[in-house]
Amino acid sequence: MLRGDLNAVPVPDLLQIVGQSRIKGCVQLEHVDLRRRIFVDDAGQATYVESNIDRERLGFFLTRGGYINDEILEKLRILESQTRAKTVKLLIDHGYVSADIIRQCLESQFHAVLRSALCMKRGQFQFLEGHLPPQNAFNFTCSLQSLILEGVRLSDEIDCEIDQLGGLDAAYRRNPKTNHSITLAPLELEILLKVQEPMEIGHIINRLEDHNELEVLKSLNHLTTLGLFERIEVQSRVEPLVPDTQIRELRVILLDVLGPMGGLVLDEALEKVMDGQNRLKKCDWPMVFKLLFRETDSEDAQIIRSRVKERNWL
Repeated sequence: MLRGDLNAVPVPDLLQIVGQSRIKGCVQLEHVDLRRRIFVDDAGQATYVESNIDRERLGFFLTRGGYINDEILEKLRILESQTRAKTVKLLIDHGYVSADIIRQCLESQFHAVLRSALCMKRGQFQFLEGHLPPQNAFNFTCSLQSLILEGVRLSDEIDCEIDQLGGLDAAYRRNPKTNHSITLAPLELEILLKVQEPMEIGHIINRLEDHNELEVLKSLNHLTTLGLFERIEVQSRVEPLVPDTQIRELRVILLDVLGPMGGLVLDEALEKVMDGQNRLKKCDWPMVFKLLFRETDSEDAQIIRSRVKERNWL
């Protein structure tokens, strides 16, 4: 099975490897709780996509287009749990939306998920050979070769946006002197809400990881141009800081032991022990464990501490 880290094998390179193999299957990209899937055929074409992100699901595109509302979405969730029928079938059978509208929204979803997948630079990947789209699924086609070229272009665009911001380690904060009213896009508003303290660009991206990375960077640059965000100088680091790789490894351990709640628990603990640059101080590892577990002798705590001890982090 083909698997690895996107830091080592970028998405365009991964798609090139898959395309050359001419094998049907599914390219699965994951980062913490985020998951995207691209299904490919043996002719070197992407034919179907899946995503567990709300804004990349069919319901989002249907509501954004005004075809259904939140009330209908809730009815669909109830019907799905009662009948186990697919969303598309329920929409058509109950007369909520026509097949043509569904196909149109699915095509928008298809291209949106592909674009977001191409912008992923962090996380893990694996190729699931023989995994096929669901039966009777609406399939579309996009050549892997064109995706590879688009992926390279998007990667260059991301690097350009990062350079304009001064690099992933550059620290920014909301400009306290700017209080005038400005009309902002939804993502820009979300950034202002989620980034209340000085924070490095890399950590801002992490906090908004369910968004397309390129769109986050563009929004940050726009907020800076408007004067709502400003770059700040940070004091030199006195103590050694824990590398992001260790935090990622700890997140994997927590997800393995605690399940989906592991990521949320870690985020809450880390926010309380970050330094001025939102990076974890090495001396604060014991505090992390204290915050992670109220019952310090719990079985889960012992398992996680033993795994961390094996890595000589403490």
